[in-house]
Amino acid sequence: RGTSGTILLAKNDDAHLRLVALFFLRRVKKKYLALVPAAGDSDIPSTGMIDLIVDGRPALSKYTVETLTGRKHQVRVHCANGLGRPIFLDPLYSSYDENNENNIMPSAICSSGDKKEQFFLHAEKIEVSDLDMDVNVTAPLPIWWGDTLKQWEELELE
Repeated sequence: RGTSGTILLAKNDDAHLRLVALFFLRRVKKKYLALVPAAGDSDIPSTGMIDLIVDGRPALSKYTVETLTGRKHQVRVHCANGLGRPIFLDPLYSSYDENNENNIMPSAICSSGDKKEQFFLHAEKIEVSDLDMDVNVTAPLPIWWGDTLKQWEELELE
């Protein structure tokens, strides 16, 4: 729900068990793209590490975000709490209020569908490399992301 992009499905029980084991052993690489508020004059570096507990367990992310552990909502929690920059329109970790006139959100977001289900987190890539299983899946950004980014660029030019 909400996150767009790649998904990995097993065709049978044996493949499912192998995939579960590979995820558990951290042999599956996942790359996410997230749109968060600009850091502005903040001292947040453009790349770095976030070491923050998620669901009571240690979780480590390298940003330009590459997760090193696989906790549920890890990217969302690390953006919101680790960077202080929640993902735009994230219904759990962002406090965006559409009625606040100080929030500038292009109309492409409003016309993109159910705002409670769509936010700016995209699973761009999943890679699985094992003895006889090589999977490399990449998903393009949804059209509504491009529409929104174009509107933001136009607003900045005005």
